[in-house]
Amino acid sequence: MGCDIQFGADDTKADRFVEVKRNYVYGRFTSPKNHRSRRVDLSAELRRTLLDLQDERLLKAFSAGKSTIVQDFIFPSKTGGVLDPDNMIRDRFLPLLRAAGIRAIRFHDLRHTFGAMLIAAGAPVLHGALLTSGPASTAATGSSCRFAWGTRRKSKKRW
Repeated sequence: MGCDIQFGADDTKADRFVEVKRNYVYGRFTSPKNHRSRRVDLSAELRRTLLDLQDERLLKAFSAGKSTIVQDFIFPSKTGGVLDPDNMIRDRFLPLLRAAGIRAIRFHDLRHTFGAMLIAAGAPVLHGALLTSGPASTAATGSSCRFAWGTRRKSKKRW
């Protein structure tokens, strides 16, 4: 889910993607489910936001006498450690949905929604699906597109 990304790790690349090399599942770090790292695109706006956050945290660390934030998590828990995905969903994500008047969805569904939004913005279907969902999930991204646009597929052909 990206809860274990650190500022100093070689996960945030200058060319606007994050490389996911590990997962945090049931209280421990593991390899991704296919045992291979994957890239997740960052928009230019998100990249700028993360760089601004890094600068802000560096200034705070320096003023506290700390010389680096290399081991700090970008999305830390309240105690500064790794943010447990289950706690994040229960304590932050679902309350935000309720406050915004949005029906409850799985956090993972946002990945497919992002692919659908890429496609809606003009990116090729395959590009949006591969960047956000993986090679086996073009149908899932297509399904998200139909949901987002409020349309249904007339034929039974797959994406």
